[in-house]
Amino acid sequence: MGVGLLTKTLVRDYVTRVWAVARLRTNAGGRLCPVCRGPMVEVASLPDYASPVLDVCRRCHLLWFDPREFEQVPAISQVPQPAAPRPTLTEGTSPTPLPSAAVELLAVQRAQADAARFDRAHGHAGPEMWWQWIPGLMGLPIEVGSRVAVAPWATRLLAAVIAVVSIVALADLRRAVELFGLIPAQVDRYFGLTLVTSFFLHGGLMHLAGNLYYLLLFGDNVEDYLGPRRFLLLVTLAALVGTIAHVAFDPRSDVPVIGASGGISGLVAFYGFTFPQAKMTFLIWFRWVRVPAYAFLAFWLVLQALTAWQQISGLTSVSALAHLGGAAVGIWFWLIWRNGPKSRQNV
Repeated sequence: MGVGLLTKTLVRDYVTRVWAVARLRTNAGGRLCPVCRGPMVEVASLPDYASPVLDVCRRCHLLWFDPREFEQVPAISQVPQPAAPRPTLTEGTSPTPLPSAAVELLAVQRAQADAARFDRAHGHAGPEMWWQWIPGLMGLPIEVGSRVAVAPWATRLLAAVIAVVSIVALADLRRAVELFGLIPAQVDRYFGLTLVTSFFLHGGLMHLAGNLYYLLLFGDNVEDYLGPRRFLLLVTLAALVGTIAHVAFDPRSDVPVIGASGGISGLVAFYGFTFPQAKMTFLIWFRWVRVPAYAFLAFWLVLQALTAWQQISGLTSVSALAHLGGAAVGIWFWLIWRNGPKSRQNV
């Protein structure tokens, strides 16, 4: 059952505490989520609650119950709390207890009101960390409540290499692009080496920062799911296919193409298909709006298709065709490993 649904029931206090504990866990359990195939965490019985050990998927915001476990979840009446007087109707000076059906209806309405207040306070709250307001104000997505079981060293190493090479190249960007940018009409330069070197060059600090943000945002979860080797293979193939798609559009062009967005697009597509229920939040008109990952991916793909049309029409210099080529590789990887990577411990 979804955390959002359970917080609208009489067990909302218990569920809120379970979710808080799950988000603090650093080590994943042995089970994979049946929806996203990512590792779940185990939450044992909490103090003051006689409850089962639950499996929690932080990406999908789901609590998984084994047979007869849901019946063991403590209802609100089992939670230690101050005694409340029974609602009554007053007729003259003699209080008359309400019928049981009316008491139950009031309890449900009170629970719904509490859930509404909880949603207003937490359901569409801002990001977890103060610095996430910066990408939020720039219109970038922010991942909500995601954790990884293993440190994503391959993602961080790749981001560091891209950052160092790009910053060094910015000292004389024109010459660096002329030497190491990919020119479609000269794709065989240096025996095709510019297919690789162009991946590490960026046109400015904003171009670099945007690509690094998307790499770190989606890369850690993809690496956690695939393992570092398959993660790097995905980025490499997505970058190559994206670049080939750009070259195929206008093979006689002398305009260099640079940037890592083709390879990163493969990560975006793989993430969206693998973790469709993961939560993303955006700052729209100074209001935080939360959407599932599949909705973000659908919007992103439509945006890339429109930009590709503009590219073909000569209205933009952004290579959306490279993004779509990289995304195709991400979808291909998802088709291969959507049921979970095999021999993951050897990767």
